[in-house]
Amino acid sequence: MRAFPEYLPSPRKIASECEQIRQRWTPAERRRRTVGFDLLAEQERWFPPTIETASCLSGVGRVVAEV
Repeated sequence: MRAFPEYLPSPRKIASECEQIRQRWTPAERRRRTVGFDLLAEQERWFPPTIETASCLSGVGRVVAEV
């Protein structure tokens, strides 16, 4: 079983898209966007946070079962 629904992008797909966007940043934009964050120029790989959705999915399952 997959950890995420078919219609949602995978964490790797999200990270890949974010990396492509960040590569288009100008040096000035990179400085502005990283103020207050410990984001090194070499740190190009970013992954979205993992959100536990088991409780949400079980709640949806109960609602669907009632219908």
